[in-house]
Amino acid sequence: MPTNMTIKVDGVKIKNPYSLQIDFNYISDAERSLSGDMTIDGVSGKIKLILEYDEISLEDFKTITGLTWNAFLQNKSKIKQTVSLEMWGEKPIIFDSYIAPNSIKIDQDAQVRRKLKNFQLEFTETVGETFIFD
Repeated sequence: MPTNMTIKVDGVKIKNPYSLQIDFNYISDAERSLSGDMTIDGVSGKIKLILEYDEISLEDFKTITGLTWNAFLQNKSKIKQTVSLEMWGEKPIIFDSYIAPNSIKIDQDAQVRRKLKNFQLEFTETVGETFIFD
């Protein structure tokens, strides 16, 4: 991971992960014009920001999600978050995203140690765009 990376959730800087991945998936309706250009109308799309940590404290978890671990386990709805990702001094990438209850993966006995090990978190933003490919 770049050492000069800053990740903020709802304006609060969070611990940098050991791994970060950005995925873009979209569902589209594609057509080819008479000129040969392919037009793809985005019906729906998702941008996923996936953060992975070897270990994260329950306090860091609360900073990221806005909920305690127990409250998160009882929550059945999506948690809305704004995530800002800034690297190399460039303009930040902003995700108006959510964390779904199934967006977190950890080892099974994590809460006993008051730390979450092998922690993976997905922030998902739904988008709709039109793309033109030559």
